[in-house]
Amino acid sequence: MTTTNDKTEIDPWPKTPEGVTVDRMLAAIGSSAQMTHLMKMKLLADTRKDRTPEQYQQHLLHVMHEIAAVGLMGAIRTLREIDPDKALAFCRDYWDMCEDGSEFGPLLWEWLAQAGVDPELITLDEDEKTAAVTE
Repeated sequence: MTTTNDKTEIDPWPKTPEGVTVDRMLAAIGSSAQMTHLMKMKLLADTRKDRTPEQYQQHLLHVMHEIAAVGLMGAIRTLREIDPDKALAFCRDYWDMCEDGSEFGPLLWEWLAQAGVDPELITLDEDEKTAAVTE
């Protein structure tokens, strides 16, 4: 934690693989979710009366991020209770994947297909810059 301009900055994301601990990753995931929550609340306040469909979709994306983060944190905490070494290994793998970034697309594609969703049907509407599921 560092202090800048009378504000405290929290940056729990480990800078190196050696810095990865279960508690540190829980703090990093939780901090990200809290930031998303605050952005969502600001969006709601700013657009309460005149919300466009795009702003509503942005709101839903924030909500999904929060739900996913809380679910991930709960799973990590439960895994830590069952097997602390596996929880740490998971956190290190998660950190590696986030730092590298190249595994997200292929993993998501594979898991969508396993869930019975054809990933090719999920597209980005270039005109509206919104996601669409085509039939």
